[in-house]
Amino acid sequence: MKIVIKDNIKYLPHHYKSEGELETFVKNYIEVIFGDDSIFFERSKIETKAGIGSIPDGFVLSLTGDKWYIIEVELADHPLYNLSVRITASQEEENYILRANKGSRGCFN
Repeated sequence: MKIVIKDNIKYLPHHYKSEGELETFVKNYIEVIFGDDSIFFERSKIETKAGIGSIPDGFVLSLTGDKWYIIEVELADHPLYNLSVRITASQEEENYILRANKGSRGCFN
């Protein structure tokens, strides 16, 4: 059994029954995970101008960190292939559009 100990507190692994259960946990602890100044936005479709899209589990905007994150919640036993294909396809599409526009960014809606 894996155990993490921090400040004399033992943390044991928890096995989530579904991705939905893990998603709920992540949503409930957004400020703990990303900082108190973080705002969570529910899932919404994102799409390149070429029409390649995905619906991530949500988005987080960090006001102090001046950063934003795309949230994709997956269980450890979920095939990584599915997620890596989506990321790779989006990146390849962006690179194609950048070449076609001679380096112009702004390829996402």
